[in-house]
This record gives sequence, structure tokens and C-alpha cells, in this order.
Amino acid sequence: MENLFDYAPKELTQDGFIRWVCANYREPELKELAKDFILFLTDGKVDIDDSEFRFLNTWSQVNHMDLGCDFFYAESDRYSRHYLVIEDKTTSWEHNQLKTYNKVLQRWDAPHKRERAIKVFYKTSPSDEEEIARVKDAGWRMFQLPEIVDFWGKYKSHPNLIVSSYAKHILKIGESSETVTMPSTNDLIAWYSYMKKILLPRLANDVEGAQFHVATGRYGYVYITAYPKGHCDDFTPYLEIRSRDLLGGRFVGRILKYEKNIDAESLNLLRQTISENGGEIFKANWGHKRMQQAGTTAIRGTKLSSTSEEALISSIEAATRAYLKIVAIWDESVRK
Repeated sequence: MENLFDYAPKELTQDGFIRWVCANYREPELKELAKDFILFLTDGKVDIDDSEFRFLNTWSQVNHMDLGCDFFYAESDRYSRHYLVIEDKTTSWEHNQLKTYNKVLQRWDAPHKRERAIKVFYKTSPSDEEEIARVKDAGWRMFQLPEIVDFWGKYKSHPNLIVSSYAKHILKIGESSETVTMPSTNDLIAWYSYMKKILLPRLANDVEGAQFHVATGRYGYVYITAYPKGHCDDFTPYLEIRSRDLLGGRFVGRILKYEKNIDAESLNLLRQTISENGGEIFKANWGHKRMQQAGTTAIRGTKLSSTSEEALISSIEAATRAYLKIVAIWDESVRK
């Protein structure tokens, strides 16, 4: 049977599953899992077998926070313990919303004169050092993919089909996160792992004058970007290569520039520079989009491809060198 979670990999699906597990803490089939999962998420602070524990309520999308659990105890101890707040991610990144949530939680806890929130960031894809630092700086407990894989590995044979399906889905993600060969499908976790572990070190060593970065977004692909070294800023056009454009031997590279960070004259000059200096690699695009796509790799007359790992690396290197030349000429013209 096909896995439901492979067809519904979005954060809302994961939100619903996490909430469903916690909400079914009294169901015989799920009670032990719910207890174990809550202990896991709270680092042992909340045990629903505690003699003082009475019940819990789950909630979602309160003040834009993904989900949480309120735990209720005997009247004498009702407000002296904790509640759980979870921000979960699948393939997207934390974008400083945790500090905003902290202000809400401080208001919630003000009457009790102490912090009661257990703040959890639960992400089922790899995180880079920058994201880890942001989560830590915000004071949230971060559950990274290896820790999550270890937990759900115990439940891959659970009798409940929904539980075992999620567990197997997480284990599959864990396997993808170890990928070191070029993926043949648009598996975002596999592409992120491959680009981060294989392409980045190779490109950093082979292409002088460029700096590269790998990221995932909300648009269904992983991408690698290139900038001139020392010029990773809002003004400089950048080269972007997307995982979904590398399937079936294809290769597409884009020179992009956000419209809000460039005036029309400079953008047209960039397109003109691409037309005159793109050679067989780049052609100019003259469309009008919110994200200005100034140029793309040419469809005809180019040998760029992803038919093999070496072909892909060679193509990225060639596109990057052509891009660096274009940006250098454009930058000199703009600054005159």
C-alpha cells in the first residue's frame, strides 16, 4: 500500500498528525504512544501517568502558532506546571517567527510570574547552522531530524496504520537525508543532502570567485545559488539552479533579481549585458515578473546537462563562470 504521508507531506498534515496523537491519549490503541511522544517532546517534564494529571486539551493556529497542548492537573497544582507549544516544519525554514511567538507566550505567563511554556521546534528535514543558531537564540528546544528518526523508528510496526505510515515516512526521510548520489526524482531531502554534501564542497574548490549556498523553499524544489564572492547582497543578481530543473538530464540555470531591489534601467542594462555576453550559455529574458528573471541558460546551442554527476558539476561550473563574467561587466556599467 502507498504511504499516505508521501502524498501529503505538507506542514498542515504533520500538524494534524501530531495533534491527533496527543488528543488520543486516552484511546487504548494510542495511549502508550501518546505518553511516550509527550515525554519525548517535553524532555520528560510531562508524564500523563502522573497521579496529579487530569486531562489535556490540544489546540492549533492560536496567534499563528502551529499547535500545542494544555495540561491540567489536580486543583491544588493546577497552574504550577507546563503547557506545550510546537512549531513544526517539513522542508521550509524558520524565519524569525519564534521571537514573535515568545512575546505572546510572555503575556500568557505574566499572571503566573514564571515561564510555563515548553517551546518546541520540530523539523523533519535537515537544518543548517544558521537555522539552528536562530532557534537556540530564541530559546526554543530544537528537535532535529536524527532525533526524530530515532524516536519514530520504534513505531514502524505499530498496529495503527496511520502511526506506522508516519513512522515509515520519517524513516524514509532519514534515509534520503544521507543521500550522496545524484537523485533521479525531485526528492527535496535527497537533493538537499546531495547538494550540501557533494556539490557545495566540489564547487567551492573548483570555481574561483564564487560563493554558493543551498536552501529549500515553499515552492517544491531545492536550489543552489551562486554570488560573486563577497557580494551576497540584495542588489547583486544571483544565479539559481533548481532541483526540479535537473531531472531527466535537463539543466536550467537562472539569473534572477528581485524587482524591489533594482530599478528598471539597471534591470534592462543587466538583460542587455546578458544578450551581449551570455555566449552560448545564457540568453536574456525580457518579461515582467515580480521576481525578475533576467536570463536563463539557452535551450539550443549549449552542452549543459545533468545526464551524470560529472556532467552536472561541469554544467554548474560553466554557468557560474559565465554568470560571474556577466555580473562583473554589468556592475562596472552600473557604477559608471
